[in-house]
Amino acid sequence: MARYDGIDFTPPAGVRAALRRGLALHEQGLSGGGLQPDTVAWARRLADGGDATPDKARKMNRFFGRNGRFATAPKDSPAWVSWLLWGGAAGRAWSAKLVRQMDARDREMTATIQGACVALAAPAQGAESPWNVLAYEVALEGRGDVVLSRADFEQCVANFNRFGRRVPVVLFHADTDAMAHPDARKAHAWITAMRVGSMQRDGATVATLEARFRWVNTATRASVEAGELAFGSVTLVQNGVDEESGDEIGSYLWSFSLTNNPALVDIPRIAASATLPKMTRLGWYGDLDDRDDVVEMLKSTFRLPALASDAEVTRALDDLASLLTTPRDGIDAEDIVGCLRDALRLPVLTPAADVIAAVRNALAMPSEDDGAASSSAGADARPMLSGHRPASHSLTENIMQNQFMTLAARLGIASATEEDAQRNVLARAEESLTVRRQLGLGADAGVKDVESKITALAADSARVAVLTAEVEALRVVEAERAAREVEEHVSALCADPAMSKARPALEAFARADYAAFSKAYPKPAAGDLLGGRITAERGTSAPSDLNAAEESHTDRAHREALKLQASNPSLNYRDALLTASRKIVEVQ
Repeated sequence: MARYDGIDFTPPAGVRAALRRGLALHEQGLSGGGLQPDTVAWARRLADGGDATPDKARKMNRFFGRNGRFATAPKDSPAWVSWLLWGGAAGRAWSAKLVRQMDARDREMTATIQGACVALAAPAQGAESPWNVLAYEVALEGRGDVVLSRADFEQCVANFNRFGRRVPVVLFHADTDAMAHPDARKAHAWITAMRVGSMQRDGATVATLEARFRWVNTATRASVEAGELAFGSVTLVQNGVDEESGDEIGSYLWSFSLTNNPALVDIPRIAASATLPKMTRLGWYGDLDDRDDVVEMLKSTFRLPALASDAEVTRALDDLASLLTTPRDGIDAEDIVGCLRDALRLPVLTPAADVIAAVRNALAMPSEDDGAASSSAGADARPMLSGHRPASHSLTENIMQNQFMTLAARLGIASATEEDAQRNVLARAEESLTVRRQLGLGADAGVKDVESKITALAADSARVAVLTAEVEALRVVEAERAAREVEEHVSALCADPAMSKARPALEAFARADYAAFSKAYPKPAAGDLLGGRITAERGTSAPSDLNAAEESHTDRAHREALKLQASNPSLNYRDALLTASRKIVEVQ
């Protein structure tokens, strides 16, 4: 652990609370059968306040990287229990912070300093600026005993002359931030001359690093002339090595950044970053338990001096709010809002205005000392943030609850308490998800997608109504046609006097099963109702015996019906004829 001395591996309160909840669910048998005993053992150790090891911290970080979906799993599922047994959302942020700190320590072959910020002199009317002070001698006892000395500045000047006399001037340390806007990373000016000078500070003469700029971005130059950009900060590398020869070259100036939010001004301490090639944007990963934590978070996010007053913090927040309505080139206000959103653990879709409102609400909360004072006033004193939670409850969670009250109001849901608001908003969200699924849409479908789907379904519904009416009309027409066909068929058959006596039975048979009826009693052709002429033509003789022809289906049915009636006197002729006709068809 000597390698990581100074890194705090003690789990924060939020991590321990999540672990305890996970252990309680595990004891209830909700963790499933695939849980490793080592996971439970580590959960108990950390829940009791034991330190994590570097290896455990990296395992936690890998777990959260693979299983982010567990965060939204059902609250009685093994996935959710596993999520809690690794520390939950608080554990994800804490393990990521530890890994970053350890990686930074592993890479500390050089020290990179984002340095003391000083006021910039406005450039002259020509192409180059006057001499500007970039940094001054200072001992940084709070930053690992880093010291900026005259020797560092002399080495910077020597290396500047050695390596081409070109150092970029950028915006807001954007050249060390992969997330920064590309325009901010461009060289807005180039340092064309560098020297070691001196200045008076705290009654003593200290060495300074000074430079001239050649401006290449006229808009940035105009901003400096107008005072819109008034400060700067160095990125200085100590103990550098020439990559081509391998020679140690000491300190050199990597870049100079223009900023209105300097890290520290005229205080014996400057902001230090990790290593130059791997720098990422500034973020806040600590707990927010009271107002003091919120203030420190804002100073870190806005890169204000450590001793900045509350008024300066509030002013920076006001400036950010104004940038959201009136954007300014070179300043990514949405990115800064994103840092605040992450620090407060707010949902990723929380609007920027709501993030600013949440920060203002947090600043209105009492500090830890104020909370202690109020708690000593008596048993009736209100807890720090809520009438339903103890004072130790995380400020971040309370801010999120306040956001639920805001969301509930926007949705038109009346909620008496923050808990009711959270429950109602989550219920509405689940209803919305159910509706989207029923519409055949994904959970990420937007309002326009839902509206478009509903419009299409409404149009289809209207079309279905029209088609249904058309089908019903066709059914009526078809029923009338079928009735006419039965009538015509039966009438054609009954043209034979022998068949006419059975007309009621024939009509009943035809209506009941017209296909069988048509097979049993084919419709006679016109002029051939009796199968041929029964009168002789002139010059011929008539048939002597009409009954000598083959017996017809009608005659056979009639004869069989009479037999049925004889055997069963209660059977009427109609039913007997129908039964006899069907039997004859089956035999055929």
